[in-house]
Amino acid sequence: MIGAHVKWFREAGWGVMFHYLAGRPSIPNDANGVSAADWNARVDAFNLDRFVSQVVSTGARYALFSIGQDSGHFCSPNATYDELTGIRPSKCSRRDLILDIAHALEPHGVRLLAYVSCLPPHDEPAAIQALKCTNTIENRHIPEKLSRCVEFQLMWNRILAEWSVRWGRHVHGWWVDGFIYGRRCTTSRMSPTGRACDGRSQREIRMRSLPSAPE
Repeated sequence: MIGAHVKWFREAGWGVMFHYLAGRPSIPNDANGVSAADWNARVDAFNLDRFVSQVVSTGARYALFSIGQDSGHFCSPNATYDELTGIRPSKCSRRDLILDIAHALEPHGVRLLAYVSCLPPHDEPAAIQALKCTNTIENRHIPEKLSRCVEFQLMWNRILAEWSVRWGRHVHGWWVDGFIYGRRCTTSRMSPTGRACDGRSQREIRMRSLPSAPE
Protein backbone atom coordinates (compact mmCIF):
# COMPACT_ATOMS: atom_id res chain seq x y z
CA MET A 1 0.00 0.00 0.00
CA ILE A 2 1.39 3.38 -0.99
CA GLY A 3 1.31 5.99 1.77
CA ALA A 4 -0.12 9.44 1.30
CA HIS A 5 3.35 10.96 1.55
CA VAL A 6 4.46 9.21 -1.67
CA LYS A 7 1.14 9.13 -3.52
CA TRP A 8 1.93 12.38 -5.32
CA PHE A 9 5.11 10.84 -6.71
CA ARG A 10 3.30 7.89 -8.25
CA GLU A 11 0.63 10.16 -9.68
CA ALA A 12 3.15 12.66 -11.07
CA GLY A 13 3.97 10.22 -13.85
CA TRP A 14 7.43 11.40 -14.77
CA GLY A 15 9.99 14.08 -14.06
CA VAL A 16 13.35 15.36 -15.19
CA MET A 17 16.82 15.01 -13.65
CA PHE A 18 19.81 17.32 -13.87
CA HIS A 19 23.41 16.44 -13.01
CA TYR A 20 24.79 19.92 -12.36
CA LEU A 21 28.48 19.37 -11.66
CA ALA A 22 31.83 21.14 -11.82
CA GLY A 23 33.16 18.48 -14.18
CA ARG A 24 31.86 15.80 -16.49
CA PRO A 25 30.11 12.98 -14.60
CA SER A 26 31.99 9.74 -13.89
CA ILE A 27 35.32 11.08 -15.16
CA PRO A 28 37.80 11.07 -12.25
CA ASN A 29 39.48 14.37 -11.39
CA ASP A 30 37.78 16.16 -14.29
CA ALA A 31 37.06 19.21 -12.10
CA ASN A 32 40.42 19.45 -10.35
CA GLY A 33 41.17 22.74 -12.07
CA VAL A 34 37.90 24.36 -10.99
CA SER A 35 38.69 26.67 -8.07
CA ALA A 36 36.22 27.78 -5.41
CA ALA A 37 36.08 31.18 -7.12
CA ASP A 38 35.42 29.55 -10.50
CA TRP A 39 32.64 27.45 -9.02
CA ASN A 40 30.99 30.41 -7.31
CA ALA A 41 31.06 32.32 -10.58
CA ARG A 42 29.34 29.44 -12.38
CA VAL A 43 26.65 29.03 -9.75
CA ASP A 44 26.05 32.78 -9.52
CA ALA A 45 25.62 32.90 -13.32
CA PHE A 46 23.03 30.08 -13.39
CA ASN A 47 20.08 31.45 -15.39
CA LEU A 48 17.14 30.56 -13.17
CA ASP A 49 14.42 32.02 -15.39
CA ARG A 50 15.61 30.10 -18.44
CA PHE A 51 15.95 26.90 -16.46
CA VAL A 52 12.45 27.14 -15.02
CA SER A 53 11.00 27.94 -18.44
CA GLN A 54 12.64 24.86 -19.94
CA VAL A 55 11.48 22.57 -17.12
CA VAL A 56 7.91 23.84 -17.23
CA SER A 57 7.80 23.45 -21.02
CA THR A 58 8.37 19.68 -20.66
CA GLY A 59 5.24 19.16 -18.59
CA ALA A 60 7.24 17.39 -15.88
CA ARG A 61 5.71 17.36 -12.42
CA TYR A 62 8.99 17.13 -10.55
CA ALA A 63 12.69 17.86 -11.07
CA LEU A 64 15.63 16.06 -9.48
CA PHE A 65 18.74 18.24 -9.17
CA SER A 66 22.20 17.26 -7.94
CA ILE A 67 23.74 19.12 -5.00
CA GLY A 68 27.13 17.79 -6.02
CA GLN A 69 28.96 14.52 -6.47
CA ASP A 70 32.54 13.39 -7.01
CA SER A 71 34.58 16.60 -7.21
CA GLY A 72 33.62 18.16 -3.87
CA HIS A 73 31.89 21.16 -5.46
CA PHE A 74 28.36 21.67 -4.08
CA CYS A 75 25.79 24.17 -5.34
CA SER A 76 24.56 25.06 -1.87
CA PRO A 77 26.41 26.34 1.22
CA ASN A 78 26.99 23.94 4.08
CA ALA A 79 28.84 25.16 7.16
CA THR A 80 28.85 21.67 8.69
CA TYR A 81 30.70 20.23 5.69
CA ASP A 82 33.19 23.09 5.78
CA GLU A 83 33.78 22.61 9.51
CA LEU A 84 34.17 18.84 9.39
CA THR A 85 36.43 18.74 6.32
CA GLY A 86 38.43 21.90 7.01
CA ILE A 87 38.53 22.65 3.28
CA ARG A 88 39.33 26.31 2.60
CA PRO A 89 38.27 28.12 0.59
CA SER A 90 34.97 26.31 0.62
CA LYS A 91 33.80 24.57 -2.55
CA CYS A 92 30.22 24.85 -1.29
CA SER A 93 28.79 27.75 -3.26
CA ARG A 94 27.74 31.01 -1.64
CA ARG A 95 24.45 30.89 -3.51
CA ASP A 96 21.91 28.32 -2.41
CA LEU A 97 20.98 27.22 -5.90
CA ILE A 98 18.83 24.34 -4.67
CA LEU A 99 16.61 26.64 -2.64
CA ASP A 100 16.46 29.21 -5.44
CA ILE A 101 15.31 26.52 -7.88
CA ALA A 102 12.74 25.17 -5.43
CA HIS A 103 11.23 28.63 -4.89
CA ALA A 104 11.16 29.33 -8.64
CA LEU A 105 9.46 26.03 -9.54
CA GLU A 106 6.81 26.14 -6.85
CA PRO A 107 4.44 28.62 -8.59
CA HIS A 108 4.36 26.26 -11.58
CA GLY A 109 3.41 23.20 -9.53
CA VAL A 110 6.75 21.47 -10.08
CA ARG A 111 8.31 19.84 -7.04
CA LEU A 112 12.04 19.69 -6.45
CA LEU A 113 14.01 16.68 -5.20
CA ALA A 114 17.70 16.68 -4.30
CA TYR A 115 20.39 14.22 -5.37
CA VAL A 116 23.53 13.51 -3.32
CA SER A 117 25.99 10.63 -3.00
CA CYS A 118 26.16 8.33 0.01
CA LEU A 119 29.94 8.75 0.00
CA PRO A 120 32.24 11.76 0.33
CA PRO A 121 33.53 13.15 -2.98
CA HIS A 122 36.13 10.64 -4.15
CA ASP A 123 38.16 13.29 -6.00
CA GLU A 124 38.59 15.22 -2.74
CA PRO A 125 41.15 13.32 -0.59
CA ALA A 126 40.95 15.90 2.20
CA ALA A 127 37.23 15.23 2.62
CA ILE A 128 37.67 11.44 2.54
CA GLN A 129 40.33 11.62 5.24
CA ALA A 130 38.54 14.15 7.44
CA LEU A 131 35.23 12.30 7.23
CA LYS A 132 36.91 8.94 7.95
CA CYS A 133 35.37 7.02 5.07
CA THR A 134 37.22 3.83 4.06
CA ASN A 135 34.65 2.55 1.56
CA THR A 136 35.63 3.72 -1.89
CA ILE A 137 34.66 3.17 -5.50
CA GLU A 138 37.85 1.14 -5.93
CA ASN A 139 37.14 -1.40 -3.15
CA ARG A 140 33.40 -1.84 -3.68
CA HIS A 141 33.85 -5.38 -5.02
CA ILE A 142 36.27 -6.48 -2.26
CA PRO A 143 34.10 -7.58 0.69
CA GLU A 144 36.95 -7.87 3.19
CA LYS A 145 37.76 -4.18 2.69
CA LEU A 146 34.23 -2.95 3.32
CA SER A 147 32.93 -1.61 6.60
CA ARG A 148 29.93 0.29 7.90
CA CYS A 149 32.05 3.44 8.33
CA VAL A 150 30.08 4.47 11.39
CA GLU A 151 32.03 7.65 12.10
CA PHE A 152 31.67 8.76 8.51
CA GLN A 153 27.97 8.03 8.36
CA LEU A 154 27.24 10.03 11.49
CA MET A 155 29.18 13.01 10.13
CA TRP A 156 27.53 12.69 6.71
CA ASN A 157 24.14 12.65 8.40
CA ARG A 158 24.98 15.98 10.07
CA ILE A 159 25.90 17.44 6.68
CA LEU A 160 22.68 16.26 5.06
CA ALA A 161 20.64 17.47 8.03
CA GLU A 162 21.90 21.04 7.62
CA TRP A 163 20.62 21.16 4.05
CA SER A 164 17.38 19.39 4.90
CA VAL A 165 16.47 21.65 7.82
CA ARG A 166 17.26 24.81 5.85
CA TRP A 167 15.25 23.77 2.81
CA GLY A 168 12.30 22.48 4.81
CA ARG A 169 9.22 21.66 2.77
CA HIS A 170 10.61 23.34 -0.33
CA VAL A 171 12.50 20.15 -1.22
CA HIS A 172 10.13 17.20 -1.48
CA GLY A 173 12.50 14.26 -1.53
CA TRP A 174 16.03 12.93 -1.77
CA TRP A 175 17.96 10.43 -3.84
CA VAL A 176 20.95 9.40 -1.72
CA ASP A 177 22.87 7.40 -4.27
CA GLY A 178 25.50 4.71 -4.20
CA PHE A 179 24.48 1.68 -2.13
CA ILE A 180 26.89 -0.69 -3.87
CA TYR A 181 28.70 -2.21 -0.92
CA GLY A 182 26.97 -5.53 -0.38
CA ARG A 183 25.72 -7.28 2.71
CA ARG A 184 28.09 -5.62 5.16
CA CYS A 185 26.14 -2.43 4.65
CA THR A 186 22.49 -2.62 5.62
CA THR A 187 19.60 -0.26 5.06
CA SER A 188 16.79 0.69 7.38
CA ARG A 189 13.72 2.72 6.58
CA MET A 190 14.05 4.55 9.90
CA SER A 191 17.83 4.91 9.76
CA PRO A 192 19.53 8.03 11.12
CA THR A 193 20.28 9.00 7.53
CA GLY A 194 16.61 8.92 6.65
CA ARG A 195 15.81 11.12 9.61
CA ALA A 196 18.64 13.49 8.66
CA CYS A 197 17.12 13.92 5.20
CA ASP A 198 13.68 14.42 6.69
CA GLY A 199 14.91 17.36 8.76
CA ARG A 200 11.90 19.29 10.08
CA SER A 201 9.90 18.95 6.92
CA GLN A 202 8.29 15.49 7.03
CA ARG A 203 9.75 14.82 3.61
CA GLU A 204 7.23 13.28 1.24
CA ILE A 205 9.57 10.74 -0.33
CA ARG A 206 13.11 9.51 0.06
CA MET A 207 14.82 7.71 -2.79
CA ARG A 208 17.97 6.58 -1.10
CA SER A 209 20.46 3.75 -0.98
CA LEU A 210 22.71 4.33 2.00
CA PRO A 211 24.03 1.98 4.70
CA SER A 212 22.45 2.62 8.07
CA ALA A 213 24.51 3.58 11.11
CA PRO A 214 23.79 2.74 14.73
CA GLU A 215 22.38 5.41 17.01
